[in-house]
Amino acid sequence: MGDNITLDFVNNVIYDWGTDASYSGPIDEGITKVNYVGNYLVAGPNTGVTKRNRAFNGGSPNTWIYQTGNVIDGNVNGIHDGTDTGWAMFVNLYTQQGGPLARLPGPAPEALPDIHIHTAQMAYNLVLLNAGNAVHRDAVDSRITSEVVNENGSMINSQTEVGGFPVLNSQPAPVDTDGDGMPDQWEMQNGLNANDPNDGPAIAPNGFTNLENYLNRDLFVPTAADATVSGRVTTASGQGIAMARLSLTAPGGEVFTAVTNAFGYYEFTRIPSGETCVISVTSRWHTFGNSVQVIEVNGAVSGVDFTAEN
Repeated sequence: MGDNITLDFVNNVIYDWGTDASYSGPIDEGITKVNYVGNYLVAGPNTGVTKRNRAFNGGSPNTWIYQTGNVIDGNVNGIHDGTDTGWAMFVNLYTQQGGPLARLPGPAPEALPDIHIHTAQMAYNLVLLNAGNAVHRDAVDSRITSEVVNENGSMINSQTEVGGFPVLNSQPAPVDTDGDGMPDQWEMQNGLNANDPNDGPAIAPNGFTNLENYLNRDLFVPTAADATVSGRVTTASGQGIAMARLSLTAPGGEVFTAVTNAFGYYEFTRIPSGETCVISVTSRWHTFGNSVQVIEVNGAVSGVDFTAEN
């Protein structure tokens, strides 16, 4: 941990940490604030016997910790059987906090951004399923995830100790007749000319070049029929709620996310038009009696507002 910082340490999987999975320094580091939430720790063969059941080693009372929902598996028995031992996994000098710690002075909603928090078990599953190489896992990814699951393996000093670097074979490149970086098939599917190299740098309706849209095709799809959805999230007294998290789900299951600004306003862009969508809101600091709305998206939709109960 560093000097006078606030850290959201959320939904991490920590394996075979050796000495300390996490720790803070002496009192001269200032006030260190940690929200330690929903993490899953698994000791391994290289974790010291006396360190296997501790998640955090505090260095001074100036380390303020809020913790909830953490799980630790310290028996190195090859079985997935971690438990939530609460404050017992936090040792030495620190100061317990009863609620989440904010970054900035003032009302809590103006502090840290909202985070979609999973349980420690769900975080464990998601990390082992998705962490590593973005599209296709290589041998290194597979080895590491296997070691976490089976609680074996060891810390290494060189890749030669585990068989060296894997051989990574590229797949054949798709046909790109005009050499603009976009495959012919993708160009035809998106109304472009597979024989025109100038449509790669051309600006699409969403403000990005066609090539950028292709390279980021898993994040957004250019379409002339895109719509926007906007609104505001407020308290019961009408004050804007900053950093509330909103999710919009389209009929095909595609999920869009947005976060409110300092005054509670949000906007979704590039939403498929002509669809019935579901929009929901969550906030770390507020609860909503009606947190879900069903809306018809046609063009620019505004005034989709949410009011918190507190």
